Amino acid sequence: FAHFPLINTPNDALGLQNPMMLINTVFDGNDGIYFNGKHPVVDQGGSWARTTYMSALFDPKFAVQVEFKIEDLDGQVRCVVLCGLNTFKQYLGLFILSNNKFSILLSDGAFVDLPDIDPQENVWYKFTMVYDTVSNNAKFYLGNNLVESANHQLVRAAGDAFVNNYYPSGGYPLKGNWRNLRIYGIEDLTALEEELERATNLYVSPNPANESIIINATDKRIKKWILANAVGQPLLNGIYQYKKQIDLRDL
Repeated sequence: FAHFPLINTPNDALGLQNPMMLINTVFDGNDGIYFNGKHPVVDQGGSWARTTYMSALFDPKFAVQVEFKIEDLDGQVRCVVLCGLNTFKQYLGLFILSNNKFSILLSDGAFVDLPDIDPQENVWYKFTMVYDTVSNNAKFYLGNNLVESANHQLVRAAGDAFVNNYYPSGGYPLKGNWRNLRIYGIEDLTALEEELERATNLYVSPNPANESIIINATDKRIKKWILANAVGQPLLNGIYQYKKQIDLRDL
């Protein structure tokens, strides 16, 4: 439906939409556009961006995807990406909390924390949100890994179909870079979903680890796990259980 590469041009590369609204943002070569992390209302010179009206966000099924890089984990609540601009009916987004953890917004103040994923500075992430208005299911991916799937009916203000990185209800914009913002309508979604389904959805966290790890796999075929050393010798094994903690202290 739309692709804003955010590299050297504020325009939609597919020519389908008007230019993005860029507020005090600057281009940084292949790093897309840079946000200084200042709040657009609280701080003078705060930077943020938003799309024009995106009718695809009212399709029966839609997706939003963006790549981002965090410059500084500074303990501020920061909005990485958000669907919706209305103060009281925000829906679908990704935030960095004051404890420097990721959290997902599921409409109208309903947040889901991702405590097992530690954000890293100066690392490129790709975040995807897929929402089905028929089943009220929202799926969230970091890279090709499904990090959360929840059934939650969106609360949306009529006509509120914008994508931005500003949260008026509280939360500074991302401090870092955005690039390759994509909005998918129902007709364009099949290829994206097939790509995500084909990926190996597996997390081991924290990484590196000293005391314990958690294995998070969304592939239902995975039944067992084996932990081996660098030359392939098995050290530990067990039955896979979702997000079960594995003790490493005896290794």
